[in-house]
Amino acid sequence: MLIIIFALPSRIIIAFYLFWLVWLLESIQSIRLFLNHNLRFPRLTLKSSLILFIVIFAQFNPVSSTHWAYALIYGPFLDKLLAPTVVLAVLIVNIPFSILTKILNILSSRKLKKMNTVVIGITGSYGKTSTKEFLYKLLSAKYKVAKSPHSFNTELGISLYILNGINGKRDYFIAEMGAYRIGEIKNICKIVKPKIAILTGLGNQHLQLFGSRENIIKAKFELITSLPRNGLVVLNVASPAMKKITEMAENYRLNVYKTDTTKDVKNLKFGKTLIDFDYSLNSKPVHFKVHLAGVQHLANLVLAIKTASLLGVTPDSLKKNVSKITSPQKTMQIVNSSKKLTLIDDTFNVNYEGVIAGINYLKLYRGIKAIVLNPIIELGRDSEDIHNKIGQAVGVVCDYLVVTNSNYLDSLKKGILNSGKKKTAILLISENAVKNFISGILPDSVVLFTGKESAKWIPVFNKHYLK
Repeated sequence: MLIIIFALPSRIIIAFYLFWLVWLLESIQSIRLFLNHNLRFPRLTLKSSLILFIVIFAQFNPVSSTHWAYALIYGPFLDKLLAPTVVLAVLIVNIPFSILTKILNILSSRKLKKMNTVVIGITGSYGKTSTKEFLYKLLSAKYKVAKSPHSFNTELGISLYILNGINGKRDYFIAEMGAYRIGEIKNICKIVKPKIAILTGLGNQHLQLFGSRENIIKAKFELITSLPRNGLVVLNVASPAMKKITEMAENYRLNVYKTDTTKDVKNLKFGKTLIDFDYSLNSKPVHFKVHLAGVQHLANLVLAIKTASLLGVTPDSLKKNVSKITSPQKTMQIVNSSKKLTLIDDTFNVNYEGVIAGINYLKLYRGIKAIVLNPIIELGRDSEDIHNKIGQAVGVVCDYLVVTNSNYLDSLKKGILNSGKKKTAILLISENAVKNFISGILPDSVVLFTGKESAKWIPVFNKHYLK
């Protein structure tokens, strides 16, 4: 092989070595990103593990038994075949998984039907998991309740939980329903057959995948169209984009109930870890107090209170159990708090509305205010505009913007400049950046971590702060 290469014309040889050199530099860059914690890895599931195994086998098997010199020669060519190899692996794995998913869907649907369990479906662009956790806490005071764990909100995830996670009779099953395209929520509803629907709010999340806001509305509305005639719908109408869904639901001859924190909540008071408010139930105001960080929890909490009340939970029980509610994991969760520094884990949050709410929450602190931001993906044509708005909010409130990658960095910078109220330092995250930031903090400082990629930097901040 080496003899053949050296026998080729000089131009072809030079082109080959340039090709090889580019591949080598790309490999070095990938190693550097890995060492600096800047590579993102998919969550390992059975399906993704099988795909990974097929790809690794296809890439490394051809050179596993050859001399290292041949591996270096073949390496760049195999690297360029990586994308089609992944596509082929996905197609191979998808066939048996599609068959398996259909079988599991049938079995889980039969199990729910035998248990005579009332299913509550929750969907929306944001707030699904928080609303699910709050409602589970409130309903459990009176009923036997099951809920889909964590953010298991797909056909396969929900079916597996029904088959393996629900033991014994349950009065209610709360199913969180997510979607990346039209038809996915409808398919989940065919399995669980919900009688109650909760819609938390609509935003631009996954706009790139859906293609338009109209498609997002169609996808979320599939939950409502799957309800029986006497179905119950609870909507967060304070979400601006919910108006169209509300009108559609009211025309569908269902029992529609609305929550609106801007109108229904009275005497609202809040602090760093407290939300205190009055909310009317059965035409009588009830006083609630809950220890949560961030008034943005209120819309999801009120949805849960309203739904639980409609299902027969008394105001006294609601008041008592609301006070016991804690923040869902990785959702405005205070992971370190001292007089000098507070670290807030909001890394489950990947939507614009949540980021803005988190930034506004930082106003409650007097010291240095910083946000470690994982720029939002899947926003389609609105990406630059949304990051510009995030930059404006950061410029008004924060002293530091620390980004986990350089995506939409120009839009964020432009937004900060347009805020015109505060000079905000912009840092690309690294071990040294964290160390320097910690050394300059003042009493009552705060760092908000938002987006999944920022989660791995919380231990780094803790390490340097505790030194």
